[in-house]
Amino acid sequence: GVGPARYLATTSSELHSLLAPALAGRVPFAGDGAMTSKHLLIVLDDPDADPGDFIGRGLEGVTVIHRSAKDPHREQYSNPERPILRIA
Repeated sequence: GVGPARYLATTSSELHSLLAPALAGRVPFAGDGAMTSKHLLIVLDDPDADPGDFIGRGLEGVTVIHRSAKDPHREQYSNPERPILRIA
């Protein structure tokens, strides 16, 4: 399973405040497969939220899913740290 922790918030800044202790001390994602902390799955269900503002660049053990109403910038596809999954 995903685990017992669930945090619900009405804004991304409120969610960031709730998750601040879990995000503190996370190192940038290195891609070497050595993860030292539990994995976090964060779902931003706000088309106006900017995932980059939420956690900045990739952090170790953190996956952010962001629902957006607009298409990504075409140059964003070349960024391996921010892959895009398009669901129609």
